[in-house]
Amino acid sequence: MKKTSKKRTKLESDASNHLDKEDVEDNETMSETETENAYSSESESSEGQFTPELSETDSEIFKRQEIPIKVPIEEEKYYAVYYEDRCLHSTGKPKDDPTYPFSSCRFNGNLLEAQSAVRNLTKCNNNFSTYKLQNKNGYIILNNYVISSKRFACEESVTYATHADYTFLDNLKPLLERWNGPISLAIHAPGADFNKTVDSIIYLRNCVDLVKELVTFHLYFLEQHSPYKIPEPDSILDLTYDCSSDPPFIGAKRENMYVTENNLTYPINVGRNVARTMSETYFMITSDIELYPNPNIIPDFLKLIAGCEYKIIPYKPVVFVLHIFEIKKQIPIPSTKSQLIKLLEKGAVIPFHKKICAVCHTIPKFEEWKKTNQSEGLQIFNIGSRTGAYYHWEPIYIGTNAEPKYDERLTWEGMKDKVVQGYELCLMNYSFLVLDNAFLIHKPGIKVSDPDKNKWRKRFIDINDNLIDNTILPEIKKRYKSTSQCQL
Repeated sequence: MKKTSKKRTKLESDASNHLDKEDVEDNETMSETETENAYSSESESSEGQFTPELSETDSEIFKRQEIPIKVPIEEEKYYAVYYEDRCLHSTGKPKDDPTYPFSSCRFNGNLLEAQSAVRNLTKCNNNFSTYKLQNKNGYIILNNYVISSKRFACEESVTYATHADYTFLDNLKPLLERWNGPISLAIHAPGADFNKTVDSIIYLRNCVDLVKELVTFHLYFLEQHSPYKIPEPDSILDLTYDCSSDPPFIGAKRENMYVTENNLTYPINVGRNVARTMSETYFMITSDIELYPNPNIIPDFLKLIAGCEYKIIPYKPVVFVLHIFEIKKQIPIPSTKSQLIKLLEKGAVIPFHKKICAVCHTIPKFEEWKKTNQSEGLQIFNIGSRTGAYYHWEPIYIGTNAEPKYDERLTWEGMKDKVVQGYELCLMNYSFLVLDNAFLIHKPGIKVSDPDKNKWRKRFIDINDNLIDNTILPEIKKRYKSTSQCQL
């Protein structure tokens, strides 16, 4: 391992020490009685035969796969979609819009039939995991370094693609319990942090249910911060751990980490891209490890695609957006939209980053969505776009590897690490299909802005801003036709 000077600049030292202190958590909690009465549990399920009915017009659209024209409606901040001079849909209220195309598409088959339909509709190819060492842009990437025991065909599931360093691995258990499907996890593990990371993986595979079966780990680090030794992947698979001992990541102090001692920033977008690219399934959600989904999204989403794909085609390219929320400490995380709405009404749950950057995560038609009762399965509630009042929108969505990659030059410390990709999606004329019964809840604890404690980020923000304005944006303008509708 290359010896690195421990002399630290103020800029880099601030970054390393504050990686896990983006915001200050509000310590407000609810009483035991309030917690017990916050909501009541309820669930629904159904199964039957796949019998979608296509109208003559829908059949023609499906066969030709024509792309409609999106016409902006400036004064309303919405757009209308036209196909052969016929209005297919405008972003008005779905209930009041007789042309809303997703009100009638349903899939009545079982999961196996849905998976088969997804395979036929997407024409996807399997991407089974194999270990691959990669040297890219100064990073050593150990793709599929520790592979899950279960393989997934491309149509079989939806992958949760996420990123972390080893101090965030306590989130894997609650995430996995709710996702219950394949997870592709890229971990930043430079220098001596590599050993702690490997020890944490061994613990998780031995002591946490489903990790060995469902989670594939990728490790990455700058080449000049390589660990002293990299064990062969096969040598890790059968190692055991005393589960009565504390996990390596519990109580880890950032000041003792290699990233802090060597003044390293967190390359968040490298992790996002690795986790997404290495996913075995055709569909994946690129999200944060501290965001926990409601259960049953995977089977419900596959059935949605199987039943509604022929309706979705005119809107392509598309992604499928999930609502995101924060929850107070000591409140059980809701599993259904009905439970969630009750917590919203009580103030125990708020929209994600409402007290930090509300405009970044405000989803079109949120008020209407909030007033609509939970429906069966998963449906498309409305169609949004990253334009008008929502030009700052940073959606988290289920998509594919067809979407632009995240720009790896942007660091977490400098913020705005997702806005470039969102801008590109707008320039590529993506439709954002907002799901009705799918949501993410951040690890408990309401976030509030603290300008004084976040002053350390200003210089990193300036670096990211300079990169975006003077390097990234000119590159993008060469690749896409600019439009006033899309903004960074």
